[in-house]
Amino acid sequence: MKLTTYFFIFALIFCASCATIVTGSSQTIYIQTEPKGADVMVGGRPVGKSPVSVTLPRNQDHSITVQKEGYATAHMMLGRTLNGWIFGNIFFGGFLGAVVDLVTGAAWWITPDSVFIKLQPKGGGSGGGGEIVK
Repeated sequence: MKLTTYFFIFALIFCASCATIVTGSSQTIYIQTEPKGADVMVGGRPVGKSPVSVTLPRNQDHSITVQKEGYATAHMMLGRTLNGWIFGNIFFGGFLGAVVDLVTGAAWWITPDSVFIKLQPKGGGSGGGGEIVK
C-alpha cells in the first residue's frame, strides 16, 4: 500500500466524527437563581452555589435541584436535542463518524444551556418550588 492510502485510512478513522470534533462531548450550562447563593445540585451531586457554571456530558439528560434556607426547593430537567453537526458525517465521516458521535454524546445538545430559577419563599402560598425561566 502506498503512503497516501495509509494517510487516507488514518484520516477517515480519526477525523470522521464531525460533532465530536466541532462541539465536543460535554457542554457548559450556566445556572442562576434569585436569590443568589442557593445550593445547586446536578444529578444529586453538589456543584456549587448560584450563579454557577457546570460542565456536563451530553450523552444523558440531567436533573437540577436548587435549595436555599427559607425557600422551597426547586427542580428541573435538562433535556437533549440533536446536534446538527452530526449531519456532517454524511459528507465526511459516514457510518463510523456517526457511531463515534453517538457513543461520545457529541450527537446531542443539552437544552436549555442557561437556566434562571426564581425561588419562592417557604409558606408563600405558591405551592411550587420556584419559577423556572429558561
